[in-house]
Formats: sequence, structure tokens, C-alpha cells
Amino acid sequence: MEHDNNITFILSLNNGETIHESANIYKSLEKSVWLTSQDYISENALSITSLSLVNRDNQHFNLPSSGKNPRFASYNTTKPIGYNFFRKVLMNMDGSINPSDSFAVIVAEFEKHFIELWVNENSDVWINHRDK
Repeated sequence: MEHDNNITFILSLNNGETIHESANIYKSLEKSVWLTSQDYISENALSITSLSLVNRDNQHFNLPSSGKNPRFASYNTTKPIGYNFFRKVLMNMDGSINPSDSFAVIVAEFEKHFIELWVNENSDVWINHRDK
């Protein structure tokens, strides 16, 4: 059963394309939109230049970009070498899910560490930094 998520991802590719999870143009019954997008990227020798989360109110949550004009360029940060997306859900014993316990997570990979941006269905945000 597919869950109607308040938080979805948007990824930009080095060829100028943008893939919106909510558009479901790559929807597959066997794979998530993220995995189908990864297949498309691999088959066409593309790469991700930015990854963001967005809620229904059009509020964006951005990771550092690896593109030519990154959003955080003024901070002189290193560019990510990779990205990932996943969901984490805490389920109650009765099978119900509280919106505050359902997370969309985007990850920027750097040479020696990861930055994770966790956003729950209420649009509360946590940032996690972890070493490799």
C-alpha cells in the first residue's frame, strides 16, 4: 500500500532535467520513484547535481549542491560526491503511523562524512552529520 506523503524529493540532473517524486512519471509497481530514477540516471550516464525535499506548502529543504552554481557557494563548502534518499517510519503496535514518526531523509556524501537532512510529515527538520 502506497502512503500519500507530505514530503517528497526533487532531484536535478547534470543534463538540466528535474525529477519530482510527486509527479510519479517514473512510477513503477516494483520499484520506488527513487530507485527507478537511479536506473534512469545510470542508463543515460547522468549524475545528480542537487537533491531537495519539498512539502505540500512548497517549503523546500536543500542539501549542498554539486552543480556549477551551488546554493551554498558563499559558504565556500566542498561539493558532495553523491546523494541518497530514503524513508524511515516508526509504526505503532496497531499499525498506525503518527505524522511526526514518518521521515523523508536526503543524504549528501562527502569524502570523509555524510550530511543527513531528516524531515517528518509535519515538516519538522533534523540535521545529522556522521563520519564515514
